[in-house]
Parts: sequence; C-alpha cells; structure tokens
Amino acid sequence: MGEPQFLKAQVVIPVSEIYETTAWYERVLGFETRYIHAGDEAEDSANYAIMARVTAEVHFIMDEGGAVWTRSGSDSRYQRAGQGNAGSD
Repeated sequence: MGEPQFLKAQVVIPVSEIYETTAWYERVLGFETRYIHAGDEAEDSANYAIMARVTAEVHFIMDEGGAVWTRSGSDSRYQRAGQGNAGSD
C-alpha cells in the first residue's frame, strides 16, 4: 500500500454575517452558494453556509463569540471528537 492521500480538505471560517460573506465570495471570487442553514424562515437567522468554485469548497459558520466549541451548535461535534468541555467528565 502506498502513502495515505488527502483527496479533499474543507476550511470552516467563522464570520460575523453569513449573507454578506456569501455575497462577497460570489461577487469578488466567483464562488457559488451551495447551502445556507437557517433555524427558521427569517433571513437573518442563517448560521452556516457552504460555497464552492470548481474543486475548492469553503464553509462559513456564524461567529457567536465565546469558546470556539460553543459557537453555532459546534459543541456536540467537539465533544464527540473526545475533547469535552472544561470541567466536565
């Protein structure tokens, strides 16, 4: 067997405004919005987006402040990775 290869990597960037960010990436860099997650029908509730251009893909998460593992529901993913929260078992 040969060396393991990375076939794809995705970056997740915290941003202060999902819709402004996706508009800029579309207008300036030519990315296409593939997905925007919103908790309800209100436009200002978006907290996650996925954009792509050719083979490049970038994800944006709403930066809600605080510790990185508590932002936009990412706490459960952080705990599943075996890290847990400070002060918990």
